[in-house]
Amino acid sequence: MGSRAVDGNFTKEEYLLNELGLFAKFWQPGRVKTRLAADLDEKASCLLYQHFLSHLINQLEQVGDCRTIVYSPADRTPEFQTIAGTRWQTTPQAAGDLGQRMKAFFDFSLHRVSDSEDSVDSTVRKTVVIGSDCPQLTAGNIQQAFDRLEEEPVVLGPTDDGGYYLIGMRDECFGLFDDIDWSTDQVLTQTRARLRSLGVGWTELDQKSDIDTLKDLLAYHADAIAASQLGSADFNLQGAIAGVLAGYPNAGGKS
Repeated sequence: MGSRAVDGNFTKEEYLLNELGLFAKFWQPGRVKTRLAADLDEKASCLLYQHFLSHLINQLEQVGDCRTIVYSPADRTPEFQTIAGTRWQTTPQAAGDLGQRMKAFFDFSLHRVSDSEDSVDSTVRKTVVIGSDCPQLTAGNIQQAFDRLEEEPVVLGPTDDGGYYLIGMRDECFGLFDDIDWSTDQVLTQTRARLRSLGVGWTELDQKSDIDTLKDLLAYHADAIAASQLGSADFNLQGAIAGVLAGYPNAGGKS
């Protein structure tokens, strides 16, 4: 907590908040996990996406000071409010490509001030954004990202396919989303180049894999099952994945 100067005098206390944004699509067959659907089918891949999303919402419901599901399309408000529960807020995604939508959320989050009458303001200082494709993310990973933002103004979580599973910023939204070839293996490289050109320092978390293909899914599932300990939420997710895969007995032989 810090103090805010008003007319040169420190008269109000200010809470500096950490916000997590979870970008999500409505779970409609044929609209989510389309690469995974090529090896399974649209219904199965959609069901897996629902499991990933529900898992992340439950796993991350206490990380940070505030949490927002940033959803698409905008007309699915009731469904997202239902899964959000009491620990998440919801807001629709802005229009435009992925970069424009993320920029809009960062601008919204980092400029938000909740002014109260009891001499306390709440201002979001650090915002971290993730997607729904990396169910192995934990509250500890997100907290590490917030902690890293004390060291540098930007944090990235790289994926092994040339993108990133997490991006976070402190205090302001830098111009990182222009001239990026979204949904390609150049996203991370171009983002690093953009940071260098802007003279903005950044830090990176450990590399992880998005679950986009059946090969990704099988590797993640095998690693999770082989883990010495699984929490109840992880156990339930792996059980749900096994249940879906049981309907596709030949899936284990695909890559």
